[in-house]
Order: sequence, then C-alpha cells, then structure tokens
Amino acid sequence: MRYSDATAEQLNSLMYATVDDVRAEGVGDNVSSDRITKAINQASVRISALTGTVFLKPIPVLITRACVLMAIRFYVPTAAELVELEQERKIVKETTDGHSYEMRDDEYSYSKGPTGDMEVDEIIMLYMKKPTVVGVGTKVVNPII
Repeated sequence: MRYSDATAEQLNSLMYATVDDVRAEGVGDNVSSDRITKAINQASVRISALTGTVFLKPIPVLITRACVLMAIRFYVPTAAELVELEQERKIVKETTDGHSYEMRDDEYSYSKGPTGDMEVDEIIMLYMKKPTVVGVGTKVVNPII
C-alpha cells in the first residue's frame, strides 16, 4: 500500500517489529513496554514515510531490522542519552592501506542518508521509490508525494 493512501488510524497502529524484537537487542526491563511500543510505531511510520510504502504482512526481515534499530537508537533513549549516542556513532578517524586521518566536525562524519544512521540508511535505500521520468525534457515526478 502506498504511504499516501494510508489513513491516520492505519499509521497509528503500524508496527514493523515487536517489543520482544527490541528486547532481544538488549533493551532491558527498566524500559517500559509502552515506551518501546511507541518507539516501534514512530520508527514504523518514519520507515513508511521514507520508502513511500506501508508494508503489509509478511513484513520484510530487513524492514523489521531497520525498525528495531531506529526504535532503539532514536526513540527509546532519553534526550540526554541521544546526545551521547550521537557522539558514539560519529566517525572520527579512518585508516586505510597504512595511513590514517582524523575527520573534522564539518566533514562527512555522519551518514548523509535519510536517517543519519548508516546501517538503517542502507536498508531504507533498498526500499525507497525511485523518481519516475514522465518524458524527455519534462520534470521528474516523485511517486511518493
């Protein structure tokens, strides 16, 4: 189903992963199931918005993986924890073939994809709709919007 065709009710109940999936990744019992459920829904809606698709059952395994990662990295932590996690994900040094260099803050130290998380972005990009050209010399139409 296209994201633009989904109703608010359908989006509010969207769940591409389960609480057990998130707990299996190490989220402890100190985080309430309600908070995890809300995080899963927010991640699921964001995935659908980015890909232009509301995935129906069976949910692709990679979409479930992206949902779990987004829920854990973006929605389950508190604001203070998010700042700390952002610093941990930042690329600060690269080493290749016997030489290395350090990255400045303004360089490509984050994923430049739709979420800013390289692992999630790689999955999302597999499912994103490609723009469609309607004719030579005409504008490009994005089927998502």
